[in-house]
Amino acid sequence: RCHQRQPYQAMAITAAIGHSLRAVVALGFVKTNGAAVNAGFLESKFELDIGGERVPVRASLKAPYDPSAQNLKG
Repeated sequence: RCHQRQPYQAMAITAAIGHSLRAVVALGFVKTNGAAVNAGFLESKFELDIGGERVPVRASLKAPYDPSAQNLKG
């Protein structure tokens, strides 16, 4: 379950390790109740509940991408 300070309902539906990103990547949906999805919305504080522990997450409308492979090069 995803938590956000506003009264939005959200759910992550899948997750995997993004080796080139050196991070876990999750795909989910947020029910915004008609609120605009803009930069301010995406910069909001989001959290996932993983086994009862809230973990901070970042929302994005774009796929994470590392075209120069900088994360692999260190």
